[in-house]
Amino acid sequence: MNEIWVQIKRKTEVPTKYQRNHEIRIDWKTLYEIQKEESRKIFETVGNGPIRTTSEFVYFIHENFGAGEYMCIARTPTSPHFFLFLKFICDDFKNYKIEPTYTSYKKRKRKFVPRIHKNILRNLRLSTTEEDRKFYQQELDYAEEQDREKGLTQNRRGPHPYLINTPRVGELKEMEDYRDKEDDFEENNNINNNEDGMTIW
Repeated sequence: MNEIWVQIKRKTEVPTKYQRNHEIRIDWKTLYEIQKEESRKIFETVGNGPIRTTSEFVYFIHENFGAGEYMCIARTPTSPHFFLFLKFICDDFKNYKIEPTYTSYKKRKRKFVPRIHKNILRNLRLSTTEEDRKFYQQELDYAEEQDREKGLTQNRRGPHPYLINTPRVGELKEMEDYRDKEDDFEENNNINNNEDGMTIW
């Protein structure tokens, strides 16, 4: 599989410049950029890295940068365009939740006009019970079916096929420690001169 470039950002609050209307604003601070060569050491699907699942990649980011809301932008060598690779919220209890990474579009005069079901996605993300999650997921499925009937197309981006087992949007999941698997991988393949713990930074 092709190498991939990934930029890791974290949501932060910063003071506004003039503070006329608001004292703070939201900013996405760039923490690190995984270069294409590094992706071979990180992702199992690209090279010989230990990380294969979304839960392992989230654990990888949490161990290096801590809890917070993250957004990962990516680009492949075969495409000049950036895309939203992964967006999630994680806490210090090793739990995380995937945020939406897709948008519905309608072609109009050779331009793509975004049409996002913001209310349904927000309710799905904030759902606290399984019954509510199922209800809003059905609402989202119905809305997307209506989009298809009206000629709308969905442009979904995400970590697949670089990461597998990505949970559904809004579903609370537990992170997975990739380091034990990496130790077994190195022992079985007699890989020498590797960095300890696969902490790249």
